[in-house]
Amino acid sequence: MIKSSNMEPIKGHSQNTLLLVAGVTVFIVIIIGAVFFFKKSSTNKNDTNNVLPPSQEVLPTINPSTKINLASDAKKQNVTFTIDNIPGDVSIIEYELVYEHDLTKRDIVEGAEGSRKEDAAIGTLEVVAENITKKIYLGTCSATCTPHLGIISVRLSLKFLGGKTPSMFEKEFIL
Repeated sequence: MIKSSNMEPIKGHSQNTLLLVAGVTVFIVIIIGAVFFFKKSSTNKNDTNNVLPPSQEVLPTINPSTKINLASDAKKQNVTFTIDNIPGDVSIIEYELVYEHDLTKRDIVEGAEGSRKEDAAIGTLEVVAENITKKIYLGTCSATCTPHLGIISVRLSLKFLGGKTPSMFEKEFIL
């Protein structure tokens, strides 16, 4: 047996046995460390999924004294929404009108699959009065306008900005 000046075998154990025990101990410590490291990494990833992105801020609902209505024309080609009793400190209203419709020939040519497609109208309204009315065409316009067909409902989202506390409104309207 080769003896090192620093390692003397313990009585009753060979140097090979001691090296084997030391190696197994180091291996176990490395495995335990790796498990804790990967467990902590996966926990941190899950925590980041629970944070809302900045664009999805949670706003309080608009005061109930503000009334919002939406109606469509008989052919469901246009919708008009009205906002009455807008708070005096609101200067801007952002809107988003989302709806599903049957695919158009253009959608199919562009490679759309299925039978329905979601579309949206997005914009900003400057508040200059206590009441606002906005008419929106449900279709596409280039050289000519083509209405979207098969619309059943629309979801209207409004953000009231410029006041002390920004607020929001969201509702699905059946046409």
